[in-house]
Amino acid sequence: MNTSRLKTFTSQLKKSGILNFLNDLPENAEIYLVGGTVRDIIIGRQNPGDLDLVVRNVEIKLLEKILKKHGKVNFVGKNFGIFKFQPKTLVPSSVLRPPSSESIDIALPRTEHSFGTGAYKDFKVTFNHRLPIKKDLSRRDFTINAIAYQLSTINNQQSQVIDPCNGLRDLQRKLIRTVNNPRTRFKEDYSRILRAVRIACELGFKIEKNTLQAIKKQIPHINDLRKENKESKKFIRRSPEQRRMGEGGRLVPYEIIASEILKSFQASPVRTLELLDETGALRELMPELLTMKNCPQPEESHSEGDVWTHAKLALSLINSPRYKKEFGANDNDVELILAALFHDIGKPATINIVNNKIQFHGHSQAGDRIIKKICTRLKLQSVPGFNLKCQNLVHLVSKHMLRLFERVNQLKDSTVAKYFLIDSKTADKLLKLFWLDSMASIPNKGKPDLSGFKELKQRVTALTKQSKITKEKPLLTGNEIMKKFKLKPGPKIGQLLATLHEAYLSDVIKTKSDAITFIKRELK
Repeated sequence: MNTSRLKTFTSQLKKSGILNFLNDLPENAEIYLVGGTVRDIIIGRQNPGDLDLVVRNVEIKLLEKILKKHGKVNFVGKNFGIFKFQPKTLVPSSVLRPPSSESIDIALPRTEHSFGTGAYKDFKVTFNHRLPIKKDLSRRDFTINAIAYQLSTINNQQSQVIDPCNGLRDLQRKLIRTVNNPRTRFKEDYSRILRAVRIACELGFKIEKNTLQAIKKQIPHINDLRKENKESKKFIRRSPEQRRMGEGGRLVPYEIIASEILKSFQASPVRTLELLDETGALRELMPELLTMKNCPQPEESHSEGDVWTHAKLALSLINSPRYKKEFGANDNDVELILAALFHDIGKPATINIVNNKIQFHGHSQAGDRIIKKICTRLKLQSVPGFNLKCQNLVHLVSKHMLRLFERVNQLKDSTVAKYFLIDSKTADKLLKLFWLDSMASIPNKGKPDLSGFKELKQRVTALTKQSKITKEKPLLTGNEIMKKFKLKPGPKIGQLLATLHEAYLSDVIKTKSDAITFIKRELK
C-alpha cells in the first residue's frame, strides 16, 4: 500500500498551521494520526474527513492547557480523555472533509471494557497517557481502522506506520475484517454490523468470510432491547424514549441504524441492497422490501423480471453513463435513491390476476402507507446532513405513475405546473424517477419506452419559459386573503393559495377581481 501519502498529508496539515500546538508538547510526547483518516489517505480517497489524533506521554491537564493556547477546547469528552479542539487556524477544505469549521478529536490512549450487552457504545472507557499505542488500536472495530501514523515532531522522531492488526494487508486485499474475534467484537456493540456494511459500500470492499458469518448470526440482535444491569447503568445515559420503554430502550437506537443505512445507500445503492439482503438486515429492519421478491409483473412490459429485479435495475441506473448524459451530472440524493427503491413496494399488496393478466390497481397508494411505516419506524428523518423528508418520499412514490395514468399531451398545464414548477423541492427528483422507472421497464419486444418521459420533459421546459407561471406575482397573497375574508393563519390559507394558483394556470381566472370571486366560492 502507498503509505507515502501519509507523509504528504501530514505535511499539508503542518503547513496549514492547525498542528502548531505540537511545538509546545514535551520532547517525549508521541503524536499519532489514527482511525478512518489514515485508512482513507492510504487508499487515496479525496479529502478524508474526521481528523483524529492520539497524544501519548502528556498528562491530560497539560494537554488541555496547551490546546487552549492554540484554539478553543470543548470539554464534552474530557471524562473519556478526548478533547474537541478547534484551532485558531481553520482546517483548509482542500485538506479535510467536512468543512474547515469542524473540530479535531485529540485523545489520550484509551482502553474500553465492554459490558457485553451489545448496546451502542456500552463501554467503560479508561484513558492513560502512558498506554502503548498498540493497546489503543487493539480496541478498535475493524483492522483497516486500527492503523496509526506517528507524526515526526521537534525532537526528530521518525514518522512511521503502526499496524498491529494487519490492517494494511486487508486494505491491499480490500477486506473488511474485525479486530480479533468477530463474534466478540459485534457482541460488544451490534451497531458495528451495519458499520461493516456501510464501510464496505463506501470503499467497494468485501466483508471477510468469518466476519460475514458472524454478522449473519448476530443480525437478529439489532432489534434487541436493553436489559439493565447495575454496572452498565453507571455509564449509559438513557434518553426519555428509552426510559419510557421500561427495559432501557433499544440496544442500537434507530437513529444510528438510519444513519448507517442512508450513508450506505448514498455511497452505493445496489451494493447496499445486496449486502442488507445477504446479511439478513433487510429481514430485521425493512421486511416489506422482501415481499417484492418473486412478485411477478406483466412480461410484455416487464421482461426484466419480478418487482425486486425491477427496483434493483432502477437503482443501478442512478449515476450510470446514460443517467449522467440525460441529467448532466451524477446524483447521490437519498430521497431519489429511496424513491427508486420503494416506488413499486405497494405492488405485492395489490397484485390481482384477471383473465391471466397481472394488475396492480392502487399500488402507489398502498406504497405510501408502507413507506410511512418504514420512515417512522427507522426514524429516517432523524439523520443530520441528509435533510430527508418522509412526505417528499411519499409524494415521489405516489406520483410516479403520473406519466402513465393519462397521455402526457392530455395533462393540463396546471397539472404539469403543480408537480414540476410549483413544488420545486421534488420536481427535479420526480422527473428523474420517471426516467429511472421507464428505463427499468423493459418490454419483451424492443427497448424501454421513453416517449412519455421525453414529452413530459418538453412540456416542463416550455412551461418554465412562460412568465405567467414562473415570474408574475400571485393575484392574491395570503395576507390579502386573511384580511379580505377575516380568516386566521393556518393550513387553510395555504390550501386556498394552491387552489387559486391552479385556477390561474388553467385560465379559469385572470384578474384580481376574478380571484376574489373564486375564493368566495371556495369558502362557501
